[in-house]
Amino acid sequence: MMRIMSIFDDRERAFEAEWANRAEQRLRLRARRNRLLAEWAADQEGLAGDARAARIRELVKRDFEPEGEAALFDAVAQTLGRDPSDIAARAAELEAEAAAQLSAQGMSRPPPD
Repeated sequence: MMRIMSIFDDRERAFEAEWANRAEQRLRLRARRNRLLAEWAADQEGLAGDARAARIRELVKRDFEPEGEAALFDAVAQTLGRDPSDIAARAAELEAEAAAQLSAQGMSRPPPD
């Protein structure tokens, strides 16, 4: 009987570890995508040097607001005078690029939710 419980405990730990790994992968992918989007937006604005770096930091922080990525997309859209759906589409493109970058660093792409 103890062996059966041990097997269940082992499986539970394995599932929890897998869930934590996937969550970390999704977080890294989203952070990389947001960084790429912020860099793209700063380039679209024609910023360089310290102004570019400050704008990138400002935009990346938007994802930590209660609205999440919507706050980031809205900020970029407002600055560039574009529709937030256009920015979301650009973010989707950049997510593929972010996944490729992370894969090149040895991280696998997280499975869809």
